Amino acid sequence: TARAGAHILAQASRYLQKANVDHSGPVDVDEIQETDSKVLRLYEKTHSAISELIDLLLECDRNYVRSALGIGSEGPRETEDFVNPDFDATNMSAVLVKKVGALLHRLPFELKVCTADSLMGNKNTPATEEVPFPFSLMRTIGNYMNARHAVVLHWRDPPGDKKSKSGSVLSAPVMYVQPSVAIHKSSS
Repeated sequence: TARAGAHILAQASRYLQKANVDHSGPVDVDEIQETDSKVLRLYEKTHSAISELIDLLLECDRNYVRSALGIGSEGPRETEDFVNPDFDATNMSAVLVKKVGALLHRLPFELKVCTADSLMGNKNTPATEEVPFPFSLMRTIGNYMNARHAVVLHWRDPPGDKKSKSGSVLSAPVMYVQPSVAIHKSSS
């Protein structure tokens, strides 16, 4: 699920935008510049965090595949049969989970997996169960998800709901822009 998580984050970054802060009414130019500067820094920090996470996930996945196939850092040798019978990804996955956990708090959203029934098919759990997306090397996305699962970006509430003088929440402006949906001319 590490590689799939990198893909999900890459897609999420496509729909981030610099938040437009409404400057209606009497304006203080210094306050507007400070507000815009804060919003821009938040936007840049979000993109930086997503980029770092994607790089980490892809590098760990690359190392996982190379180790599983028994390929050394210098590449495959002609006599290698691409088998590593002693391969155990438990430590690699534990390190990945720890590193990802250290970076996830920097995102303005959480990646969650939602389903109509529980992930393991237990009918005794609530129908609206949400679990964090498992950034792991031990499962593939095909073995984890099925048609009843959805990955959801759950936007975090602003910390403390601190409001500025103008009433807008500066600590976590909405940075999502809806994709434009239209029927292509040749399809109509």
